[in-house]
Amino acid sequence: MTSEASVQETSPQETSPQETSLQDLYRTGDAVRPQLADAKQAADRHGPLLDFVKRTCGNARGSLLEVGCGDGWVSWLLSEAGFDVTGIDLHAEGHVPTPHERLVFRQGSALDLPFPDASFDVVVTNQTVEHLPDPERGLREMVRVLRPRGQLIVVGPNLLSPLASVYAATRWVWQNRPRSTIFVRKPGMPRHPLGNTLPEVLGLMVRNWALIGRKLIEPHPSFTMREPDVVPPFHGDNDATYLCNPIDLKRRLPDFGCKVTQVGAYDRPPGSWILVGGTWIAGEKL
Repeated sequence: MTSEASVQETSPQETSPQETSLQDLYRTGDAVRPQLADAKQAADRHGPLLDFVKRTCGNARGSLLEVGCGDGWVSWLLSEAGFDVTGIDLHAEGHVPTPHERLVFRQGSALDLPFPDASFDVVVTNQTVEHLPDPERGLREMVRVLRPRGQLIVVGPNLLSPLASVYAATRWVWQNRPRSTIFVRKPGMPRHPLGNTLPEVLGLMVRNWALIGRKLIEPHPSFTMREPDVVPPFHGDNDATYLCNPIDLKRRLPDFGCKVTQVGAYDRPPGSWILVGGTWIAGEKL
């Protein structure tokens, strides 16, 4: 049996009390994830993202906005790669690197970006869309501030991934856990999008297959929301408000005026993006 709280859907237009509480935590920094210690650690962690941005943009450089910049290391790495970077986040003082002539940090919301239309050549958002209470509004805002022919790059988890569900159901996830928590939810356990107990994982795996099929055939797939777990520490996206997946983005971004140019990491087989655990999307504003 799945956990009712973990699969409850809400309308993106109506922010739940849980989502409001979560946004307040992000804004104050009380829920910020552990920060990376230095540039080397940041380069090791974010190397695949940096490579994806470079391959999408080619030799072109220009003004770049990172939405949901968090500790600021991705913004710093992109500035070192030659972009003029603005990093924006709900938390005003969450960044670690020191700003410089090609790197600026600002406070603001992805749902109401404080920039005029057509302000940037590139917009990057990494591990952020799944935490937005209204992902459609956030994505429209990102496209709005792009210049014509500008590049939008969205990277995050695939919270409908069949392979991730299969992995979560294997004994490797459970081998270091008390047997009593494998089958029965205990008080205080987090509520992850793929489930925590084995019955939850199996139930949500079936639900995710159904969602994948529906999203592939619907004329305009909807953004499926969930009730987030607002109790830190946050890991495994238990604080996610949106079941981020590449199907939604591939099919909906054209509705926002953005042509999708790449789905999935560049080094993965075509079509594998439906199955794997990550969402990698690049698009060009029309």
